[in-house]
Amino acid sequence: MGSRYGSFWPLAANDEHHATHRSHWGSQRGVNMAQSLTGASAGEVRDDNFLGLKLVWCPPGKFVMGSPPEEAGRKDHEVQAAVTLTRGFWLGKYEVTQSQYTRVMGKNTSHFCATGAGRESVQGLDTSDFPVERVSWLEAMEFCRRLTDQERLTGRLPAKWQYTLPTEAQWEYACRAGTTTAFHYGPELRDFQANFAWGFRKLAPGVFEYAGKTAAVGSFDPNPWGLCDMHGNVDEWCRDWRADIATGGLDPESTVESRWRVRRGGNWDDSSIFCRSAVRYGARPTLRFRFAGFRIARCVV
Repeated sequence: MGSRYGSFWPLAANDEHHATHRSHWGSQRGVNMAQSLTGASAGEVRDDNFLGLKLVWCPPGKFVMGSPPEEAGRKDHEVQAAVTLTRGFWLGKYEVTQSQYTRVMGKNTSHFCATGAGRESVQGLDTSDFPVERVSWLEAMEFCRRLTDQERLTGRLPAKWQYTLPTEAQWEYACRAGTTTAFHYGPELRDFQANFAWGFRKLAPGVFEYAGKTAAVGSFDPNPWGLCDMHGNVDEWCRDWRADIATGGLDPESTVESRWRVRRGGNWDDSSIFCRSAVRYGARPTLRFRFAGFRIARCVV
């Protein structure tokens, strides 16, 4: 008969017991891992991934997506809709940085870096903590896929969880963080609150500099859940195809193919009305822009 460790050795009764125990243990371990990825409260922060990328817990909840008719700068496609998100998710506290992107993808495609076309505007600056930009939707999703694969290899990520881009509904829910105004700061966006056109970068208390480019992530105050740069800096890719009007309901996601993928949040070159919580952009998934980057979500998909 074959080796004790060969594939043809029959299981004795005791072996069957241990095999069943191991199978149960493995199954229970998967359940425990999934439970351990559930946050306790809104704003909880973890960095349990090989990049040390900080993630913020966004609990299940309800909100109204879109903007009211009286909101300044409102567009017709920002029709309000009630949304219920039945599962919580983790969202990057910051936009993915140039250094993080390079570690995963092996390259830095950014305009605002030492080797980019905008290198003169960042001469002498360390841009490693600037958001990566000139990243297509396809490249952002590839970053997420590679991060998912790496984290599963280490055993930190259960099979049903993955790193991906947030849905449009998840993005706006997280951006608002319980607020209902045009910006999570209030009805207006001021120069010292975000990096947007005619905006300023805070160098020190009371000292500001005209931006005209991306800023290091976290340069401005966060929203109520601790998420930074949800307004301005770089547009952020979302997972959805862009529909004419965002739909509400339970865990909405536009999966009907169209020309564009969704971008949210506005960027360093936008005026404030294009950085509102409800603003919806779109672009072809193959295109790169010096205005567009992304932040990742960790969720059950």
